[in-house]
Amino acid sequence: MQEKLAITVLVIMLALFALVLVLYNLVKSKGESYNQIVLSHIIDRNGTYLAISEKVYNLVVDPKQILDTEENYQYLDATLDALVECFGYKRDELQAMIEEKKDSQYVIYAKQLPAEDKEKFETYEKDKNKEYRALPTEEGGNQRITGVWFEEEYKRTYPYNELACNVVGFALKDGNASGGVEQYYNDILNG
Repeated sequence: MQEKLAITVLVIMLALFALVLVLYNLVKSKGESYNQIVLSHIIDRNGTYLAISEKVYNLVVDPKQILDTEENYQYLDATLDALVECFGYKRDELQAMIEEKKDSQYVIYAKQLPAEDKEKFETYEKDKNKEYRALPTEEGGNQRITGVWFEEEYKRTYPYNELACNVVGFALKDGNASGGVEQYYNDILNG
């Protein structure tokens, strides 16, 4: 009887240990994304959203990389074409900015773009670069889209506009809050 009890306790302990390991790995690998989900909404006691943090993206350009012609690759024309095609920017303005800041590796060109725009550009970039690789050099096979990436940022929106905005408070760009309940609980909300 004692042997059966000892085996049962051992099995339960191993199961609990395995559960702790699974939970630890889950928190370690996806903890930040779960925190963002929880902290991105402010709701009232009925579950009505009063404030929502929406993920947006800043378009960052690396003029130094775009103008680089290392290994006979050409990046400027293909990258300009991609930015004009996907976002509708003016080609001459983009080219002037890139040439003016040719030694810079970090220029924020546009702010708070929606995820759809980011995905559209990334899909276009992937498809075009694959297409360029298949072409012979004399037909444009040395072109690539490069030197463009996106930075994550959060934009606070209020579904009910000014309803209880003074009570809720406001989120600033640096992640801190200004006024209201959000400022009062800012240390807890930021973790």
